[in-house]
Amino acid sequence: MKCIIFATDENIVKRNNNHSRFQDFIMMHLSYCDEYIIMADTSLKQELLMQADEIADLSYRVIEVENENRMELLKKAFEECKEEKYCIVAEYHFLADYDFTGRQYKECMLKAISNLKSGKDTVIFIDGPDGKSVPAFYVLQKDISFHSGIERVLCANEQRDFADEQINADFEKIDIKNTENDKHGNFDNLNNTKKDMPAMIKLSPAFKDYLWGGTKLKEEYGKECDLDIVAESWELSAHPDGRSKIVGSCEKDMYFDELIAQAGKDILGWKCRYMSDFPILVKFIDAKNPLSIQVHPNDDYALMYEDEYGKNEMWYILDAQEGAGIYCGFNRDTSKEEVRKRIEENTILEILNWVPAKKGDVFFIKAGTVHAIGAGIMICEIQQSSNCTYRLYDYDRKDKFGNKRELHIEKALDVLNFRKYEEQDIKDREISVGRNIERKLAYCKYFHCNEYTVREPMEIELSEKSFQSVICVEGFGKISLENTTIQFKKGDSIFVAAGKKKASVSGECELVITEV
Repeated sequence: MKCIIFATDENIVKRNNNHSRFQDFIMMHLSYCDEYIIMADTSLKQELLMQADEIADLSYRVIEVENENRMELLKKAFEECKEEKYCIVAEYHFLADYDFTGRQYKECMLKAISNLKSGKDTVIFIDGPDGKSVPAFYVLQKDISFHSGIERVLCANEQRDFADEQINADFEKIDIKNTENDKHGNFDNLNNTKKDMPAMIKLSPAFKDYLWGGTKLKEEYGKECDLDIVAESWELSAHPDGRSKIVGSCEKDMYFDELIAQAGKDILGWKCRYMSDFPILVKFIDAKNPLSIQVHPNDDYALMYEDEYGKNEMWYILDAQEGAGIYCGFNRDTSKEEVRKRIEENTILEILNWVPAKKGDVFFIKAGTVHAIGAGIMICEIQQSSNCTYRLYDYDRKDKFGNKRELHIEKALDVLNFRKYEEQDIKDREISVGRNIERKLAYCKYFHCNEYTVREPMEIELSEKSFQSVICVEGFGKISLENTTIQFKKGDSIFVAAGKKKASVSGECELVITEV
């Protein structure tokens, strides 16, 4: 879905507490939009480019405009995204005093996306500066709405008459009401009562006993649980399907999302200010046996059909037996018809891209890429906080109850990228600093991830942009920040709150550090 932003007012680039309204807007739409068309006054272009580059690996274009009316701007914007079916149009003029939560906006967007499925467009209203409800976002099917609705309602004249009866004639109307008690777009059950918390906390994971798992997480990583098989440990997670717990909390079994609720959302950084959900999930995976052949949808599809976000993920290979490997994408261009036939004939593996895997390898699995982890591999996975997976093929295996696991062939075929797989290219991947080494693992709009090989004391620069997830994948050491010091070893997970400060690390270890 494309997002058209009318960035013609200097108020949208004003910064406050190290973020701007423009950055808030982008972060709020991060999961709903693949590309941004920014219609910007010439004098604002450089500032907008700097702020966009500061957020994430965004796909955006800035179209310079000067002294053009709204109708001309809209025509230019739609010409830029004429191949896209769905669009969000933002009337940024009204956003100067917006004050609603990420959860509220997500609910409105899900309703709007549901409307798209039934052929209806939506206008999302917010409370304006004068207390009156005014339209701010239009979620629409471009080819249908440009000439019938959005042209007349948004840009018919410079007075922009927003009479309710005019809006209702073409759009489903949704209201976002200002909230008095929550001004930071907090997650579910997050209140405004902030309590002091350490700058860092150690976490314990949620465990999964999927049929393909092994026992290495207990035997080699010291994970304590009652399960015979431990396929996954969710090390940093606020996802309802498996929440991490706080180690050493005075409250028994305090969960990570409960800690956020007590401490307040500021500990996550300004990038999370208007997010409706905690954005990432970090896990360990022990694949004693091969995983199913599967694919994850992107945000557009997942929000449209599953009411949750899609899933882009990164695999960092912790260990691999000789001859082990992964499937990642197709080994040549293919088609929906061929893939369907090969699933029926049990020959799907013949057109998958098999890649040998060894310790230290990195694979970025973009949503829509067919993939599977092979047998005998340990992985540290960083992903969007989503549990949405479509299985294409599962080797005719049965679970512990004797039942074959569900396949999701039609949905998988809807979201698959049928082109030959191309590996992500990250420039300047490795940098040496003294005896220490920093290596870029993944860089996308959802998360940035680096590996640090620590051989001498080092400092980690923190910021007010984002929290950091620190995972020790080898060795041992300690990390100190303010009045808190945490000893860690292989397999430990530490959450570091956002803030302009420096953490010191010492020991002999390898760390995977992730931020949004």
